[in-house]
Amino acid sequence: QARSAARAHVLAHAALTTMQRSSGGGGGSGAGGAGAPRLKRTLVCLLVCTVAGLLMTTHFIDKDQTASLHVAIETVERAWAEGPAHGAIQDLAKSTMIHHHHWHPWAIVHFHVPRTGGDSLMTHLFATDDAFTGKSWWGPNHLPRMYEDLKEIGDLNWNSPSRHSLYKGFFSGDDFEKLRKGPWRQHWEKVRVFIIMRDPVERVLSAARWMQRKGVMVGTGRLEDYLRADCPSPYIENKLKSYLHNAMAYQLGDQMNVSLRKRSPEEAVERAKALLRDMEFIGFYEDWQSDYYALYDVIFKQYEAEQEGTAAWQRWLGAFRRVLFYIGAVVSRPRMVTRKLAAQVSDPEVWGLLRAQTFYDQQVYDYARNLTGRPANPFYDDYAQLIRKEGIPGAVILLVIAVLCGAVCRVCCRACCRWSCCRFICCQACCCAAGLGAQCEVRLEPRCRMVREGSEQWRLWRRAAG
Repeated sequence: QARSAARAHVLAHAALTTMQRSSGGGGGSGAGGAGAPRLKRTLVCLLVCTVAGLLMTTHFIDKDQTASLHVAIETVERAWAEGPAHGAIQDLAKSTMIHHHHWHPWAIVHFHVPRTGGDSLMTHLFATDDAFTGKSWWGPNHLPRMYEDLKEIGDLNWNSPSRHSLYKGFFSGDDFEKLRKGPWRQHWEKVRVFIIMRDPVERVLSAARWMQRKGVMVGTGRLEDYLRADCPSPYIENKLKSYLHNAMAYQLGDQMNVSLRKRSPEEAVERAKALLRDMEFIGFYEDWQSDYYALYDVIFKQYEAEQEGTAAWQRWLGAFRRVLFYIGAVVSRPRMVTRKLAAQVSDPEVWGLLRAQTFYDQQVYDYARNLTGRPANPFYDDYAQLIRKEGIPGAVILLVIAVLCGAVCRVCCRACCRWSCCRFICCQACCCAAGLGAQCEVRLEPRCRMVREGSEQWRLWRRAAG
């Protein structure tokens, strides 16, 4: 009798409370009705504040502040590149490397231009131990001499069982001609060649920064000292001139090694253009977001199919490596389509040196973009211009996505609160997030509401129910 009385008391109290809420001036429907306008007002405020903030940021940034902005972003990028997360991703990609134990009747050659992302490309796309990467580009022994390296390891013999299938290195145009007209002549139709190019000024500045970070000191360490290559050490001087003085034009049209160059700059440019016309794929550092999978389809798809076999886990590993690189390309797009290094140079003397040392490189680069049908200038001048052009549309797109996601969540939470409240104890949070407010309380049975509240009534009901 006591239990029955307690149960009747609890249910009557809950019913009375429900009736009061439902008849008390529309409290439930008022709360729910106010949820949607409140959400809309919040989203509109976010949109207005975001757009206004971006406009104010880009309007009031002067050139000095733009340089500071670039330096700050570079600091963040360097912290990421040197941090444990980036290293873990690289190790993860390398751990999926496929071991190759049989000879292939073809070869893939990456005509590697320095500072174009070649090492990252190798990690994610050259996922095999059957790749020869040449000597270090700042090695202690010699300047790049890829042909001699291939001769040294015995890969000039096409039929050698130890010949590699993939090559990445600082080939020069002359060395390439030696291969095509010499040891590999009869098999040249089985050789697939590709190149990744980069804006000459950005590439030279990147190379100079890289040398500074690696402790290669020239003069007082100023940028102009590196560009002039005025160094007491003939070895360092040759290195600097080989990598910084119209290196791309000479690498493709003559010899990267400055001590071996024998053609005029104009001849080197014409030969470089002819070599580009023979490439199976020409990609660009600035267009990695689109060129990465295009390179895979043109060059590596057949190789990976043969190399990794048909096992499902191997296909998944290959896709995983590609996705890692692609995500990095998407995230890094702002820095790849911005003249982030050139924007930090304001000295007219330095700009004069840069123009002189990249004059012929620029001709080759412009020809390559025209040959592939790309826009002549894919860059924003600085991050401020990037924010003006893409930041505001990007913010609007993100907010639209947020609104759509919120609408979907609202529909789902309404369904949850309407049909499943008694089975989901935590649904009140969903109802509040969906803007339903007290409407959810009205729809709940007394037991469900008391479960969430954890009230004394729930304990009484449990004791009454036995």
